[in-house]
Amino acid sequence: GKYFVSDGHHRVAIARQQGTEQIDAEVTRLRTKIPLPPNADIGRLIMLEQQRMFLEQSGLGRTHPEARIEFSRPQGYIELLELVKIHGFHLMQERGDVLPVEEIAADWYDRVYLPAVEAIRNEGLVPHATEADLFLCVYERQRELFPERGGLGWEEAARTMKDEENRPRSRLTGRRRA
Repeated sequence: GKYFVSDGHHRVAIARQQGTEQIDAEVTRLRTKIPLPPNADIGRLIMLEQQRMFLEQSGLGRTHPEARIEFSRPQGYIELLELVKIHGFHLMQERGDVLPVEEIAADWYDRVYLPAVEAIRNEGLVPHATEADLFLCVYERQRELFPERGGLGWEEAARTMKDEENRPRSRLTGRRRA
C-alpha cells in the first residue's frame, strides 16, 4: 500500500494539484518480508532490506531472532557481514572443521558483538551514533592500534576512542591535540 516516486516528482505534484486521479507511470513492485512503518521512505526501505539480507546471509536471524543491529547507513550491514565471515574463517581454522553459518553467527554474536557493545556502553561512547556504528568504529580502532599495541580488548579499544573524543581540538586545524 506504499509507493515511492523515483523520477517525475514535479509531474506527480502537478497531477495532485489538479486533482488528477491517474497518470501514466512505470511501476516496480517490491515485496517485503517485514511490514513497513507508516512513515517509511525509500532510504528506510533500503536500510530495512540491507538489515534483512544481513540477518539472512549471516545466519544470525535464525540463531538470534531477537538481535537488533541497526546502522545509520546501509553499507554498515555489508561491512558487518564481512566481519562475520572473517570470524567464521578463523573459527573453522581453530576447530579444524567446516561449520554451518548459523553456528558461526551465534559464536560471533555472543563472543564478539555483545562484549563489544557492552564495552561501548560502559565507556558511554558518542550517543549520536548507533551501537552498530560504534561497533565498527571500535573494531577499526583495534586494527589501527594493532601495530603499536598488539591485540587490544574491546574495553581498551573503546576507552582509547573515549579518550580521543574528550581531547580538545585545535581551533586552526580542527584536529585533536595530544
